Amino acid sequence: MRYRLLIPLLILPVIALAGCGLEETKATKIVEPNDQKTAQRVESPQDELESTIAEKTQIDVDKIPVAKQETPEIAQQAPAIQEAAKQETPKQEFSKNEQVDVREVGPPDPPERNPVQEQVIVESPLRDIPVPTEEEPDPEPVYVETQTIDIPKTWTRMKLAEDDTSEVWVDFKAKQVIVAGQICLDRGGLEMFVCPFGTKEHESVVAVNSRSFQIHGALLSIGVNPGKPVQWHPDYQAATGPVIQIDVMWKDENNDKIVVKKAQEMIRNFRTKKPLELDWVFGGSVLETDEESGQTFYYGDGGELVCLSNFSTATMDLPIESSQAAGELLYEANPETIPTPGTKVYVIFKPKVEEKVEKTPETNGE
Repeated sequence: MRYRLLIPLLILPVIALAGCGLEETKATKIVEPNDQKTAQRVESPQDELESTIAEKTQIDVDKIPVAKQETPEIAQQAPAIQEAAKQETPKQEFSKNEQVDVREVGPPDPPERNPVQEQVIVESPLRDIPVPTEEEPDPEPVYVETQTIDIPKTWTRMKLAEDDTSEVWVDFKAKQVIVAGQICLDRGGLEMFVCPFGTKEHESVVAVNSRSFQIHGALLSIGVNPGKPVQWHPDYQAATGPVIQIDVMWKDENNDKIVVKKAQEMIRNFRTKKPLELDWVFGGSVLETDEESGQTFYYGDGGELVCLSNFSTATMDLPIESSQAAGELLYEANPETIPTPGTKVYVIFKPKVEEKVEKTPETNGE
């Protein structure tokens, strides 16, 4: 009976020892050989922990993913892939005699549209405004000859050639020169009163269809010889020469009457607003011949026909000192006496004859 009681006491240690051996057997893991490596026992604490977790969660440790390794097939193909990458794509070459039809190739396909990258276009209210372009120069003015009065029979037309279109007449009986033109300015500061057509209309009252030297020659034909234009060096000397009376004639559009005004009435002083009180003198401008070309130049053709500011190139000038500086001009157009710009006019040049005063005979007191 006593021995029966001792048997369980002896069996319990044996069972305990057997249990420890069983756990040691379960914790010992033999790794299958991989890539011809020697199997190793996993006896580290980390392996024991993995083994215990696998048993508790029923997960096979061998199925846990490890770092990916290249398979033998990919490893064998890698050198071939690298060699292909080094080789450049061969360019298509054509011989000199070979022709390529571009039409068969066709245009390249348009890139695919990406709605995310497309910009939203907002129409601007300014889109209809025309883009400014470079301004074209104003066309040269064209003078059309039309007579608004009956030309007197005493007027002789002077032409330099058969195709000369200038409108210059000479009345040898009345000893005067007539030139047709038109009004180009009826207000503003003036440097000239009369200029040739196409020169200085922006600062003249009348532009005539003639060159300055033609009027010079016409005055010579009636016996009027020039003096000298203004001189500035060494000292100022006013223009000298025969006094020329200038009248302007035109046909009034309202009543078809002929109007004649003195040029002085169409000009007024800037400060006093009174009409011009001076006469012009025939200075004669400057005639010069180029030694190399032999060509002759008449400087008055540049625009200085009948001047209000002093110019050494003036055909006719005032016999006083008169500045041509913009801020010092003495005279302006009188809009009260000048017809509408564009009106056809006839400018009359006539030498002014000084009146002679006859002396009465003295008496002896009888």
